[in-house]
Amino acid sequence: FKRYNDYYGHGGGDRVLRQVAAALREQLRDDMDLVARYGGEEFAVLLLNTDNVTGHTIAERMRQAILRLAIPHADSPVTETVSISLGGASFLLPADGCLPENALAIADQQLYQAKAAGRNRVFWAV
Repeated sequence: FKRYNDYYGHGGGDRVLRQVAAALREQLRDDMDLVARYGGEEFAVLLLNTDNVTGHTIAERMRQAILRLAIPHADSPVTETVSISLGGASFLLPADGCLPENALAIADQQLYQAKAAGRNRVFWAV
């Protein structure tokens, strides 16, 4: 979103973030799942009772939902419209001993891999 803000201004960026948040929320399964802004231009999505396959499927639906918004992004090096990259990880508490902050770190690593691979894609830890 830095490039978007630089090109369209912070007001434009804020409007797009609200649109993106709404589109992400529409992909959730129920009231137990959560989308929250995490940092300036990132979102965290918590999907309860979700295995790797389902998590990846939901993340891909989210990516497609953002593309369907078709929000112009004239300064994007990836697409002509706003797109998102998603990184995710699944874990079970307490069975696998993974703490939430560890899962967040793993998901963050997946996000950076998605960006490094060209953006506008989903990477999910298995």
